[in-house]
Amino acid sequence: MTDEKTNNTCPICNASVNQINRLYLLGLIDSTTYRCSGCGVYFRQPLPDEKAVAQYYTSRYFRHPDEIEQQMAKVQGSWIIHTLKQCAGVNLNNLHYVEFGAGRGWLVSFMQKQNMASAIGYEPDNTSVQWGRNQFQIDLREGFLENALQVEDFSHGRQVIGIAHVLEHLHNPLDVLETIKARYQRPYLFLEVPDAVWEGPIMELETSPQSSMGQHFWSFTEQSLNILLNRSGFSVISCQKGGIPHFWNNHLDTLKIWKTISAYHQGWQYNQISIKKEIIASLNIAGKCLSAGIRMRLRRLQKKNYNRIDLPIIRILAKAVQ
Repeated sequence: MTDEKTNNTCPICNASVNQINRLYLLGLIDSTTYRCSGCGVYFRQPLPDEKAVAQYYTSRYFRHPDEIEQQMAKVQGSWIIHTLKQCAGVNLNNLHYVEFGAGRGWLVSFMQKQNMASAIGYEPDNTSVQWGRNQFQIDLREGFLENALQVEDFSHGRQVIGIAHVLEHLHNPLDVLETIKARYQRPYLFLEVPDAVWEGPIMELETSPQSSMGQHFWSFTEQSLNILLNRSGFSVISCQKGGIPHFWNNHLDTLKIWKTISAYHQGWQYNQISIKKEIIASLNIAGKCLSAGIRMRLRRLQKKNYNRIDLPIIRILAKAVQ
């Protein structure tokens, strides 16, 4: 799904793609960002070696403030529980919750309190695992899907698999979803990803390997997720879009300024701009900086300083089909 041969076609829907930019992905490999003309998904190729990526994330311990992560888990967990009861009509006592990329275990902890049969989380970062175990006394294990396949008993009950803000970091989402569908007993699947409608413009401009957007291999639209789930043997039960569309505005303004500066800098570097044009360019940049600064200031005055809870997302609950 991430082979170089797919450069001219979308790996999700096989439509034609447009090249957007180039970046040094994760600080590991020169890569190109593409956007599908059909389903709208953004993706990057080539990707770093999976072992190098695993090492990259094992050594990165990042967390949002506790109150933000707690609120995120409450929003996600409440939606899962409500959708399972209202749309799927299932008894929670017979369900086992298994989360991959569980972070410090906030959502696992929330689900454990909902009278489910069990709640387990897998997370590659050992620091997060130890913190979650000590803080919540939950079954949080170091590893990912391959570790679960080696130790879990798939013969009893029915599982709800949670993958929140993980799909966009995977080499091959289709393979992972197909493996989950094949190995678990008619599982339900909870997905949450950033919404490409709003994340996409940032990915088109943001090429820093240190940024969150610079780490994403994929950015999904609702259409691309529906196609991906259908191909992997899942049917969508419910889909919800959340967050605030203006979440990215300040960052987008900043990126546009830097793009303008970079373009002029390239012209100056190769002596493609006259002194007169240099003066005009400098005034143009100063004007854009002033305009962006005023907009940012007005947003702050209007208390439009957003946090991670406000990120525009797509949230889906699906079920495996025969």
